[in-house]
Amino acid sequence: MRLQERLNVRPERHHGISTGTGSELRRQLLIPRPWLFTLATASLVSLLCLPAGMAQAQTSGSVAIVSDYVYRGISLTNDKPALQFNLVYDAPQGWYGGLFATQMAASDNQTRIRYIAYGGYSQTLPSGLNWELGANQFLMPQDSSTNYSEVYAGLGFERLSAKIHYSPNYLRANNKNIYLDLGATYPVTDMLDAFVHIGFSRLLPATIYDSRATRCDAMLGLNLHQAEWTLRLGRTVQCGNQKTANPYATAFQAATVLSIIRAF
Repeated sequence: MRLQERLNVRPERHHGISTGTGSELRRQLLIPRPWLFTLATASLVSLLCLPAGMAQAQTSGSVAIVSDYVYRGISLTNDKPALQFNLVYDAPQGWYGGLFATQMAASDNQTRIRYIAYGGYSQTLPSGLNWELGANQFLMPQDSSTNYSEVYAGLGFERLSAKIHYSPNYLRANNKNIYLDLGATYPVTDMLDAFVHIGFSRLLPATIYDSRATRCDAMLGLNLHQAEWTLRLGRTVQCGNQKTANPYATAFQAATVLSIIRAF
């Protein structure tokens, strides 16, 4: 079972882990690092080849509407709402694969669909410690200038998680990037839990004293659960002045985000 499912922390993704709806397919797709895309989608392709009954038994997903699509401390919808969709298949052996889609503002300020294909392997040890390895492929068919790949490794124990991501060409801006994602949840009642996320982004190479290479973000909020529905309210903040060609690295500092999520 993947870390974000065990912890119920910001499904995006991530990964994910922070669920839109797809639309037009198009002409050509410029995809960096094809081997990462293959890894991220292998489990999803396997799902389509399985008997329907078996696949449905281990397939889950969600649809959501968010007041602002904030990814790693940066608004990717210019403070506007977004529809999101997530579909994932978990194999009994520990392999998983899925596809996340969301509305997003492209570099031409038009609303586009961003896809994240992801896949990996996860296991839980007898001690309760969970570990996972995987890869993400970020795709925007109508604006391939920001397509990029990353690999990740994570650990989780009870309601705590830590995951580190590495991208050799972050947002196609000729930057290597490492992102550390720390998360935790705390049950308030049977229906209500609190969550916190802290993230640190670092461009490479950079000296330890180069403040322009580092950025951090944090989110604190509450999840209210009712059957398959979740109402999430979070406050996110960003700090640092990461110097990069990333077209989405704006002066965004803080926002309150409301999400309505329906799991299936």
